[in-house]
Amino acid sequence: MQQTQRIEQRTPEYARREKCAKWMSVILLITSLMEFAVGMYLYFMVTNYYVGAYWSSIGAILGVSIGLVGISYKKEGSSFMRWGVRLITISVLMCICGAIIDGVAAGAADDVDVDRCNYSANKTIVTCGTCRSMVQAETCYCCYLLEDCEFSSQGPKDVPTHIEGVSSCNDVVIYVWLLWISVGFCSLNTVLGVITGAQIGGFNKTARSQPALYVTTAAPQTTTVYVPPPQQQPAFAQQPTGPHPGQHQPYQSPQQYPPATYQMQATSPYHGSQEPPPPYDYKSTAASPEPVVPSAPPAY
Repeated sequence: MQQTQRIEQRTPEYARREKCAKWMSVILLITSLMEFAVGMYLYFMVTNYYVGAYWSSIGAILGVSIGLVGISYKKEGSSFMRWGVRLITISVLMCICGAIIDGVAAGAADDVDVDRCNYSANKTIVTCGTCRSMVQAETCYCCYLLEDCEFSSQGPKDVPTHIEGVSSCNDVVIYVWLLWISVGFCSLNTVLGVITGAQIGGFNKTARSQPALYVTTAAPQTTTVYVPPPQQQPAFAQQPTGPHPGQHQPYQSPQQYPPATYQMQATSPYHGSQEPPPPYDYKSTAASPEPVVPSAPPAY
């Protein structure tokens, strides 16, 4: 029996595209995970400003993961690579939006002069010139930015008059730096996403157009040895062949005796001109109602 085996032919261009697609996917996955971590930390760092483009890297993480699965399966993973490229393309658009939002928020927060701000660890009423306003606990507030005598929540494009949920006003500086880092990651992921999508798409096209070599090999032949089961004797053959307790053993001629028995019969009184008694008829004896005992030979 013959078996057909499919072997992929790896040309230099095929190997180069596969290597580039894998390395670019790994790099994009690492930067997307870093952007996700930074964005999540920014989103929960303060309680009155919800910025941090962690959501922009979710599409890239999913797209790269699906693309790597398709690359590992090569030609059979063509559908995985197509879906990976689509998700990476969506992630590129999301990273552009995230970079714009975080960049606007970072530019607005960068105008805050923390040296002219104060910090309140408890919820209290503070005095800013002629204005008295309520601030929450763990808040860095800036009176010189106050206009309507009230610290109200503002949008990312507005200069923040107060930032809640920080341990000191120095955390505002860290917050601004993290916003700029998030902008940098979003911009980097935009460029890497375009390159990675192109590399995965190019490898997918190369893998689908790559000719396959089919090799026919002979399957190993297996020899089956038939072992017959042990033969069992029938029940009637397993019964003892000796005479029934109510019967007598029939007469046997001297030729039927073993050597020792024959020698003993040679010295018996039946020799010479005398003839031995006729053989015992066990059939007629078995048919008679009473067993017939043959008479003993005369003793001399």
